[in-house]
Amino acid sequence: MTRQKQLRGSLLRKGRLHMLHYPSAPASVEAGQLGAGEHTDYGCVTLLATDGVGGLQVQSRMGDWLDAPHVPGAFVCNIGDCLMRWTNDIYVSTPHRVVSPAGRERFSVAFFLDPNPEAEIACLPGCATADKPARHAPIRGDAFLASRLSPTYQKSGLAP
Repeated sequence: MTRQKQLRGSLLRKGRLHMLHYPSAPASVEAGQLGAGEHTDYGCVTLLATDGVGGLQVQSRMGDWLDAPHVPGAFVCNIGDCLMRWTNDIYVSTPHRVVSPAGRERFSVAFFLDPNPEAEIACLPGCATADKPARHAPIRGDAFLASRLSPTYQKSGLAP
């Protein structure tokens, strides 16, 4: 078995494909109201195909919200929190949100690639140096995802 197959088999689990729908905002809603609040993706990578309606915004390192332009035939690729930990913050998980489109429905298709629940989320070889040691303690994939999902459920009132 190749090293690539070993890594894929042990670190990653099967991806999930989701159809996302954001209803058109009623006339009574203020421009810019959020369809999905600020967040980072928890897993490794998210690939997003959009319908061109717009509404996706990303936060710059200065804290400004920027509209993500629709590029026909292209995917949006979001680095997730897990990949950020594996790379010792070399690749950064960017906060993003969705602003309700004015008078139009918005559809997108998202592919989420998450860590295997039993995988160790620890700094990968070559991503830490003597000058830049590992910034995050190792954690299992299931514990990491639970730690990221728990605050979401608490905010929504759905926590067990």
